Amino acid sequence: MRTAIFGNSNSILVDGWLPAFKRTAPAIEAVNLSLGGSRSPAMLYQILNNASALQDVNSAIIEPTVLDCGEIAGTGDDVAGQAHALLATLQAKSIMPTVLALPRFPRHVDTPSPGMVAWAGIAASLGFAVFDGAFVIRQMAACLGKPNEHFWRDAHGHHSPAAGKLIGILLARSFAQRQGAKMPAEVTSTISGWRILSGAQLGADNKLPVRHSSSALMSVDCVVLRAGDAVNCALTAEEKILGIAINYGEMEPRKDVIIEVVGAAGSRQINVCHPLLPEMVTHKASVLFRATNFPKGSGILSLKICPENARFAPDLDQRMDLSGVLVGREIPPKSGWETSGLAALAASHDGIMSGITDLMTTQPDLFK
Repeated sequence: MRTAIFGNSNSILVDGWLPAFKRTAPAIEAVNLSLGGSRSPAMLYQILNNASALQDVNSAIIEPTVLDCGEIAGTGDDVAGQAHALLATLQAKSIMPTVLALPRFPRHVDTPSPGMVAWAGIAASLGFAVFDGAFVIRQMAACLGKPNEHFWRDAHGHHSPAAGKLIGILLARSFAQRQGAKMPAEVTSTISGWRILSGAQLGADNKLPVRHSSSALMSVDCVVLRAGDAVNCALTAEEKILGIAINYGEMEPRKDVIIEVVGAAGSRQINVCHPLLPEMVTHKASVLFRATNFPKGSGILSLKICPENARFAPDLDQRMDLSGVLVGREIPPKSGWETSGLAALAASHDGIMSGITDLMTTQPDLFK
């Protein structure tokens, strides 16, 4: 059985939930398409960009923790619209998703963030399962007499190895029990026409250099932008840029750059930070996907000089390796997810609690 993983940093930590999931369910081959620090449009990008890898996949786990389930992702309605678009796209491909809702910050253990509730509500409305990772951490905290903060390894939303291990074990058990479940009636997405403009295509169209990057994790062609360079994505009036994929893992020096996106309706600047990767996530893919409220039309991308980089010597190379751009019609927000989202999270608690009770009896070392 092959299962796709669409997640954030917690899905690619060397000692996070996924290794424990694999050990508990060795018959499941996990195709990990997670990208760290990315909003949910990154998952749409990965679906389009990995069509061949998804041919034999019939299930998926969606972990939208870091940004969608924090407070910096806009309103819950925005997240709900993106969740509906993604889940409906997987459903149309006969891929049955399960949503793993994890808390971004310790305060979300007791009070779920709007993003967590929105994802749960949209999944439940489409007939898909939800697994409440915050409930696992709440029970661990109660069992060990520890504060919620004990189960975070840093301030970026990365959970501790102990929390990740227990979540992975319990998720694998519940996931295995649901295999063979019938796909709910298909819901047609109101969004269509998504496409990827590859780095190689943008380089050729704009007469800019293209650099091939290959590693054990990935192989991509990137158009190379230096300060002052620009690429025209040649969008229609109805299209907008939904996200930008940047191969930041090999950029030198690893520092901030500013991208300006110009459309028919104005312009927007975003800062891309690519610090040295910590040891715990060194096996993560090098691509960073940035999504924000970009303007419609034209879609000109340019690289600006970041004033914060004045501390670097002027002879240091400053460039951006652009590996692809996701474009299409704007994803509309959705409302009415609040009550159903909380109910969906609560519905998973009984099964999780029975699993915790069993593990406390059979594997008490997990709770020490």
